[in-house]
Amino acid sequence: MAWRTIISKFPGTCIVCDNKFEQDEVIHWDPDTKKAKHKDCETVKDEIDSLSDEINSLKDKALSQFVVGNLDEAMKLYTKLSNLEFKKLVKQHDVTEDMKFDEEKLAELNKRLQSSQLKQQVHNMDFATFLAEFKDTFLSLVRATLGDNEFVRISKNLESKKNESFQHQIAIKYYTEWTKKESYHISPDTPVTNKKNFSRILSKCKNNILWEDRYMDKDTITYLLSGAETAIKEIKLLSSIFSGQIDKDLKNYFEIVKKEMGSYNIDCQMKLITSKEIHGGEHDRYILGTNIGYNLPSVGQIKKDQKSDIFQIDRAELEKRKDDFFKLWNDSECKDIINDWDEIYKQLLDENLSKTIETECSECHEPTIIYRNVIKKGQKPLCKKCLRKRKRY
Repeated sequence: MAWRTIISKFPGTCIVCDNKFEQDEVIHWDPDTKKAKHKDCETVKDEIDSLSDEINSLKDKALSQFVVGNLDEAMKLYTKLSNLEFKKLVKQHDVTEDMKFDEEKLAELNKRLQSSQLKQQVHNMDFATFLAEFKDTFLSLVRATLGDNEFVRISKNLESKKNESFQHQIAIKYYTEWTKKESYHISPDTPVTNKKNFSRILSKCKNNILWEDRYMDKDTITYLLSGAETAIKEIKLLSSIFSGQIDKDLKNYFEIVKKEMGSYNIDCQMKLITSKEIHGGEHDRYILGTNIGYNLPSVGQIKKDQKSDIFQIDRAELEKRKDDFFKLWNDSECKDIINDWDEIYKQLLDENLSKTIETECSECHEPTIIYRNVIKKGQKPLCKKCLRKRKRY
């Protein structure tokens, strides 16, 4: 339309606002279509053209601010730009038309939401934080999946106070589903599934793994670490010298493990409780990640497929358990298995707690390693060579 500004010779109706204008009133008139409008009324096309000009101008201004390093001002301009682009979208689409969605597209939208990064992060959020994040994620996926027209109409709905319940109902549905606590049953009938489930809970832990188990041995460490994701940055293992599993062999083995995990850029540390009082106060076993935590049976039970259950703990319990873990970890009675080994080993020997003992054979007097049960039973220590000789005769 090529609008001309004229003085109306006759009364008429504005094509934009549908209201009357009077004779001798200043109006805009299109000689081609013979249509008229108030001088202050704009058609949708006029508004879109005007918004396009303003958007292009803002893009240039924002880019120039980025070039000179004024990031704060540039971001303000981009925020204003985004609002104008949305306003332009609204003008381009009919927001009054009833919404009809294709079932396949809705299924695709749900699939994208289920695989979104937000789902992986939800365990770190309370509902208020999740709601703000969810709206942006939801709308971006609506636009990508359902198209601009549905995006505009749904966006307008979510901005309307009368439709706040609609927004909350959608968010609550996904928040409830995504934060639902998991449980896994260990059974002798499902040995493969048992191992897969154990690996699955480890894969859900983000950034670090805190493992607390008083009765940790070489097999436990191997089973745990073999399931840890390479994206993990830190692993802390907390056990006890009163478990009957600690000896120099375990310490040497952990040194090898620590070096191997270091090759994956994973800092792996292990500490031992050396106080009977602290040891006696610890019972349950936990795997704790930054974002998620589980209460579980011993690795021995899982490996042997003994009937038991693994339960996800809620957010409040997770934070409490992490606090408790670090209180123990930082307690002076918890010693590093490598850095404090001399002190640990002395206590193991003094209190006859070591799983194995370095001694000499009672017959050939060569250095040998024996299980502490041999000493407890009052038997004389024998090396493997001398033991074989005795069995031969």
